Amino acid sequence: MNAIESTALVSLASWFVAPSLIISGWLSERYGRKDLTMHAFFLGAAAMVLLIPLIGASAVLFIVIGLLFGPAAPIIMTLPVQFLEPRNRAMGMGLYFTCYYIGMAVAPPLVGVLLDYSSNAATPLWFASAVMVATTLTLFALRFLQQKTSPLARSV
Repeated sequence: MNAIESTALVSLASWFVAPSLIISGWLSERYGRKDLTMHAFFLGAAAMVLLIPLIGASAVLFIVIGLLFGPAAPIIMTLPVQFLEPRNRAMGMGLYFTCYYIGMAVAPPLVGVLLDYSSNAATPLWFASAVMVATTLTLFALRFLQQKTSPLARSV
């Protein structure tokens, strides 16, 4: 597969992320299972990404990845508000976005180094899947800490 075909597949997945954002917000509000929604969609997307090296890249697989990857994003964006009190919400959101952008700056070069050392084209895919699984584990840890420390969590 050449660079143009690869770029087209990633673009195709991105086009399917957009409508899945809207649908997921509606689904999670309707059924009230936000954590389950995030876990299911992240683990589903991680599994689909792991399939790419096994079965090859196809338009259908990338559409499914796009549909599975997007739904967790709007729910993630509401997490800080769930445990930050109004008086410290601005500082908390600043910290939240600082961590997000540091991750966005550090992850690509890190994955590039891992790719260089492994010499395996699937390394970035494995890394992406590992991050999605780590996100679900981090959510479990967040909920545990939230129950221990946040007065807002106990009222939710």
